[in-house]
Amino acid sequence: AYQPSMYVEDPVLLQKISALNLQQQQHIAELLAGAFKKHEFYVSQQGNTQADFFTLSNIPYFFPSLQYQNLGKTIADAMQANPNSVLPLSHKSGFAFDIKADHLNYLFFKYIDGINSLADIFQKLRQDANKQQFSDDELAHYFAPIYEQFRRLDWLLLKAPA
Repeated sequence: AYQPSMYVEDPVLLQKISALNLQQQQHIAELLAGAFKKHEFYVSQQGNTQADFFTLSNIPYFFPSLQYQNLGKTIADAMQANPNSVLPLSHKSGFAFDIKADHLNYLFFKYIDGINSLADIFQKLRQDANKQQFSDDELAHYFAPIYEQFRRLDWLLLKAPA
């Protein structure tokens, strides 16, 4: 939500904004949104880190955990009820996007529970879909754009195993 591109479509203006430092860009997004009630932050022992979707030991979880602990199952159930359709998803912030209700996406969301790592999810997906030919790397590249839609809203995050 702190990305000006979420609010600005003009490419010339976006280019000017992208020339600013990160803090200035975030200030602009906050002014444009005008709806931030609280601020969140994440702590790491390393500077400037962000969990990587291609590190398969990472565990995806919906945030906030208590509010969205069953969101993966809810999305999977909606996909199962509406196969091969496009599901509209709306975040509490007001942002919305669509996601395709195909079988791979169904299985991916079915196994997001805050416990399964990406490697676990991909292994279960391959078994359930009988798609042993898909490598972890192929699956990570397939799901990375979907994850990014959720991550941009801090709706789906990654954590290292305990």
